[in-house]
Amino acid sequence: MPGSWVEPPNQDGRITGSDDGGSARAASRLSRGPVVIHMDADHQVLARRATLLERVVSRVRADALDRDLAEGANPDRSGVLALRAQALASPATRRALARSLLRLQAAADAPRRRTGSTVPVARGHIHQAHAELAEVVEHLLAPAPVAAQGVALVKVLLQDAAGPLYRDGCQTDLGRLAHRAAVELAPDAHWGLRAS
Repeated sequence: MPGSWVEPPNQDGRITGSDDGGSARAASRLSRGPVVIHMDADHQVLARRATLLERVVSRVRADALDRDLAEGANPDRSGVLALRAQALASPATRRALARSLLRLQAAADAPRRRTGSTVPVARGHIHQAHAELAEVVEHLLAPAPVAAQGVALVKVLLQDAAGPLYRDGCQTDLGRLAHRAAVELAPDAHWGLRAS
């Protein structure tokens, strides 16, 4: 609706469009802290301020929540998962993950060093998965929205010190993992935009 905005939830937590001045005041109250936004069983978008407990748990258990999201946990299942999904899908997080992948690709292309404090990278795996990793970086840096599952897959991949980014002896196919992340990151994967 032109000229309207999304109003914070009413008594039952549902969001409605409105043009009256009251919704601006309500929006101001909601903007004072993190907001949990999710969809209920009736496919209604709900928004509410995150509780202190939800904010603390989403930070303290970030790695475990990232693994859950990477495995396909629905962020609408809980306020904690919804908060973590929102944090993962933020532009800042996406840029940081893209930079990490680009640094690993650069390290794989650089001459080997005999000494130093560089993180060992699986050059062979990274070279073989170059196209897939480039696609992941492209999705992470794109302005289009992405699904938290795709971002979580990238984060879990980057944090796995025994995984195919860091260990040449790892039998996991990096190209397949990167392709899966790229598919999950693509806007059409979750918003019904796939070509028929």
